Amino acid sequence: MSEFNQYPPTLKWPNANKADERSITEVTFIDNGGKQTTLVPDGHPVRLFFPYGDARAKENQFGMSYRYAADLDGKRHTIFANGKLHEALQRGGVGPTITLEITRNVVPMTNDDGTPWLDQRGKQRVMTEFVVSRVATEDGGSIDEFVEAMGGDVVGGAY
Repeated sequence: MSEFNQYPPTLKWPNANKADERSITEVTFIDNGGKQTTLVPDGHPVRLFFPYGDARAKENQFGMSYRYAADLDGKRHTIFANGKLHEALQRGGVGPTITLEITRNVVPMTNDDGTPWLDQRGKQRVMTEFVVSRVATEDGGSIDEFVEAMGGDVVGGAY
């Protein structure tokens, strides 16, 4: 691939059910395919600027995938969002020139009776949850604070 055809680095979270991926300590690395990847640790909020705010949907072997362009610390990245992240971004108000703060949390799964849900190897199964909040100002103020500072009224929250 020539230097003119370089794609932006991929931004991703580790596979929640693979301990070897969760133990990666490097934030930016080259993956097995030779692509630059930025890894976001679980529980760590990341602030992303979405210049376009729309996603390109594509069917793959795991279902639907949604490709977003987002800037992290001023550098363009590509996000391949699964359905869960895509829904969280939509609820969070993703759109052109919007900044969102995204945190992925790993939550242990339990059976109906509250006992841990274990896989065939006896390991606790986990699921992920995304928390997405909209950021209105560079200093981290909420959109409600921004609206009030501009002399507006906030009714029922930001969105």
